[in-house]
Amino acid sequence: MKNPRGPFTGSSRVGRGGCWCGEAGLCRAAYRFRLSPGSRSNDLGLRLALSPGQQ
Repeated sequence: MKNPRGPFTGSSRVGRGGCWCGEAGLCRAAYRFRLSPGSRSNDLGLRLALSPGQQ
């Protein structure tokens, strides 16, 4: 399997996965969206959860 690099020029990046505060359809891992390089947001990134009582 190859990891495609994408274009060498352009003004946007592709964000993958949805945000934790979005509607259900946007919270899927398969969700893709346009993002400016260097963008920051409090709802971007990896968030792990563990149900109470699980280890």
